[in-house]
Amino acid sequence: MLLAVLMSITLSAGTARADDTDPSSGLNPTSDEQQQVAALRADPGFPQDEAVKAGVVLLSGKADGDAPVIPRGTRCVNDQSATEGSYSLCMNSGQGTDKYTPDATLQSTSARAACDRLPINGGPYKDRFVRCENTDVAFAVRRKINGVWTVTGTLKAFILRYVYAAAASDSPQWIDEVRIYPYSITGVDGNSIFLTSTPYCHGFCKKVDSTRSTAGKLVLNRYTTVDTAYDTTKQAKGDESWLDSAWNFTWRSTAAPEVYTDQLAIAQVRCDNNTPGRKRGCVTYGATAQMKYDSSSGMPLITKHISAAIGSKLSAFLNRDTDTTARDRRRAEVCPSSIRVSGLSCDEYPFASTQQGGRNGVDVRTFPNICPNTPGSTTVSGSTGASRCMVPTRQEDIKGEQDIQGTFMSKFYGGNRVINGDRFLVTAVPF
Repeated sequence: MLLAVLMSITLSAGTARADDTDPSSGLNPTSDEQQQVAALRADPGFPQDEAVKAGVVLLSGKADGDAPVIPRGTRCVNDQSATEGSYSLCMNSGQGTDKYTPDATLQSTSARAACDRLPINGGPYKDRFVRCENTDVAFAVRRKINGVWTVTGTLKAFILRYVYAAAASDSPQWIDEVRIYPYSITGVDGNSIFLTSTPYCHGFCKKVDSTRSTAGKLVLNRYTTVDTAYDTTKQAKGDESWLDSAWNFTWRSTAAPEVYTDQLAIAQVRCDNNTPGRKRGCVTYGATAQMKYDSSSGMPLITKHISAAIGSKLSAFLNRDTDTTARDRRRAEVCPSSIRVSGLSCDEYPFASTQQGGRNGVDVRTFPNICPNTPGSTTVSGSTGASRCMVPTRQEDIKGEQDIQGTFMSKFYGGNRVINGDRFLVTAVPF
């Protein structure tokens, strides 16, 4: 199973060459994912109100190996020509300082809202159902006049790239969309830049509608948009499939015969018919779902227990296990019937529904200041083993915290399409 999502682009344009390619475009992953999460949350450039929502934590693209949509630097075609009057087309990307301000049609509460506010060259953004990146690009048309390359026109634009689920998590389709927004055009040849595009996908996938495209001449202050929808061809119960979609873009100037042929590829999408209680659906694979315990979850004691358990070095990253027999065995290891107390129920961490759950041969720990009347060692720490805490059960018409937790976890697993083996992050903010 692939654990990283990669975005790449291939340039092939005759005599195109990279003159000043930025070596930082090859971004290397870090080993500590908790540092990735902390860095993202501390980055004021990311819209936090949108970036952490619906139980989803986003990992910074710069930390997990994603490369920019378009390589940084300047590339030209035909710039070695010695012929008087010949044209050269140049592209520069990833180095602009201009600020992008989306128009009113993009300021919405749609799944792409956070993407539309993402700083240029500051992404990518991804959550469980949306992935995107914004970048800048500039074209210059040059002509050789008296033996000197002279700029005869320029065009600057922003490129917004989205891959997102078509609707709710039970939609079996995803959409791949690109928007190009020219915000500056100068010179006699600045209005000569055209775009043509062709979509395609790799893996068990098929296109399910005709491509909507306004590709053609790039016009000042007007969006050029291309998009298409895909579905997976693996649809039987229990199926899982990994896919990616891409675009072949051809940029050209009517003044210059040379063209760029770019491939904008974004991977992976994972589709499945294997999420318990759900129909077929897709996620943007590589975005880690977050199970977030805080005041909104309504479980104060369980939240304190989980926070203390993670603080004692039990992992915050867990992997789901849908094997109910294994779940029951783990629960019995940590919360055997011999320690049951009337009016209380036993809460365990890591959860019995995860691969990390269970005693694993280590003494079970607890925290007397948080969990009175709970047997267990108070000195154990480390990444193996488990923790338990006795919490009140239902009192008349007031639900017990574990009743609330059962519904909470079921909605989390299903709503984020966390299938068997999927990793997720647990955070707990006591209140």
